[in-house]
Amino acid sequence: VWSTFVPLGWAAVVAYALEHHGADAEARPVRRLWAFDTALVAVMSCLAAGVFAVTGSGETFAQVAAHVLLVSGLTAGVTVCRGSGTGILVTTVLVLLTFSYGVSAPGADYVRVLQPDGDLVWSLAVGVALFVAGLATIWWRHESSPARSVA
Repeated sequence: VWSTFVPLGWAAVVAYALEHHGADAEARPVRRLWAFDTALVAVMSCLAAGVFAVTGSGETFAQVAAHVLLVSGLTAGVTVCRGSGTGILVTTVLVLLTFSYGVSAPGADYVRVLQPDGDLVWSLAVGVALFVAGLATIWWRHESSPARSVA
């Protein structure tokens, strides 16, 4: 339960940070740097993985890192495209699907990417892929947004 639902709380923090990252600053005519948002998600997700691994339920750092990277990347990508509510909804649906998928069901090792009994290499691969995709989405959305004047 720890490895499944604590990263979901982290996903809420990521969504909130990306959606409400200084509304006062956004009202000014200065455009935010995409590198700041990307670095914020990347550095804080790595720190969160370390904290969760130290305080967690005895899982390895690789397992916890895979879970945190997976939910961070998914939430960041969806939040930047559709908003924080949708980002949390999509991440919650993923968590519930992987949590409720049967252990003896076909392909359970690959579907249960957020569970300790899932395949670790597959969880890491999916986590890193979604994390990189989420960071790329932050960059892409900032680059494709209309430029505002710099004061």
